[in-house]
Amino acid sequence: MAWVLRQSLLLVCATALLGNKSDNTPSEQACVPELVVEDAPYKGACSRPVETLEGCLDLSQRHPSLASIAGAPMQTEEQDRPFGCWWQPSNGLLFYNKPKSRNRANCSKAFQCLCCSLQPVALLRCPTDQYQAAAVVLDCAGTAGSQTMDLQVNSLHQVMTLPAHVPLSVQIQIKADFEVMGRLAHDSKKGSECLVGRGCKYFEACKDPAEPCIAHEGADLSFSYGGDFGRKYETFRVSGTLQTELTVLASTTASGRANVTYTYSPIVPCPEALPGCAPCSLYSGCRASEFAQCNGSSEVTCVASHLRAKIKSISPPSVTAGVASQITLMGSVEPGDVVAWAAACDRATHPAHPADGTDKTTSFTIPSIGTYKLCLRAAGMTGPFVEQQGIQLVVVEPTSATIVEGINPRRVVAGVPTSISLVGKVEPGDLVIWSESCDGPAPDLKPSDGDDRLTTFTLAVAGSYKLCYRRHGGSDSME
Repeated sequence: MAWVLRQSLLLVCATALLGNKSDNTPSEQACVPELVVEDAPYKGACSRPVETLEGCLDLSQRHPSLASIAGAPMQTEEQDRPFGCWWQPSNGLLFYNKPKSRNRANCSKAFQCLCCSLQPVALLRCPTDQYQAAAVVLDCAGTAGSQTMDLQVNSLHQVMTLPAHVPLSVQIQIKADFEVMGRLAHDSKKGSECLVGRGCKYFEACKDPAEPCIAHEGADLSFSYGGDFGRKYETFRVSGTLQTELTVLASTTASGRANVTYTYSPIVPCPEALPGCAPCSLYSGCRASEFAQCNGSSEVTCVASHLRAKIKSISPPSVTAGVASQITLMGSVEPGDVVAWAAACDRATHPAHPADGTDKTTSFTIPSIGTYKLCLRAAGMTGPFVEQQGIQLVVVEPTSATIVEGINPRRVVAGVPTSISLVGKVEPGDLVIWSESCDGPAPDLKPSDGDDRLTTFTLAVAGSYKLCYRRHGGSDSME
């Protein structure tokens, strides 16, 4: 049976953003803001409190409930209030408390601490035949998160894709130390069909950011912008079911790094392609003489087209894991070319030198079951391996030694066709051979498939023979 390796989500335990700038990757900087009503700061649910006034403002504007109602934090030095950033629901005020001496006041329903959540943040990766078109890829389970993205002046950046025909509840905020302009648009590449945002069809911000003021195709939309402490931000909310896909875009008048904070509800039904991923065939950044090679990330490699088709096909299309297997590469291999079998060619390891020439056969041993691409690096070239178009090798598990548990009869006459019952279940495509050693000739006889079926065999020479068996798609010979 063939087992296909599936790509995994990288789960990274998020570190808290406590107000200090960091050069870590976006995944390491992720911090989900959370209001805590128990324990003291640095303990339990608030083991990661906010330690700076700027961090308090930043985290409050990334919280889905506080972003639209909490203003700049008031700085205090109260001994009977929790340390750090906290919110008071009774008056809607945000505070940053830093007593002169360490206090032990707990978070409570009246004094709710704003902390970094300890929950892990799942970083999604698109399938290897796609690329990450948007900065944020939506998980259909719904989540909240934060990450950074680099914005270039005079460029339009795709932040998030909002799918159509599914109920949505989404909030996204783009924030930077410079002027940033976000928009909701139908055209992700040009932004020519700009729907919501400054300079768009709906260009006025909602008076109450917490309340939608734009009705579009049965969905309620909200748009607001502003800034504190020199930071600029724009916030969009979408609630309801869109009839056409929308894209969140961002542009800026100065290059720099922006912070993107988002929350979204589960997406049901889940689209076949995750929102934010796009087929590699749609990538438009390569020249006409090149093709795009994707690996599931936002990094796309443009490779000369002729290098993609050096190998046209392979034979056989499947082999057994851990077994030295003869594979014919149908095409032209030049001296110095190297190949590798990998789930994604950007992560290809253990390159091998195939036999030079046209339609030559080489012995390969692939240790693990899965579906592999043929990756080739031409002689004299550096850089990534080039995926050979349309070629996949399925590597199946070794044949079990207990598929056939017995035979009947156990004695036959040489040269006489004899029906022999193979006790066990034979699957279509399985092969057998009678041989003195299963390290010899490869199985090439097709037994009758089914349970305990009869098959006619003719053994030409008298002797003692072993039944050597090969599962469909394998390349081994199991006694």
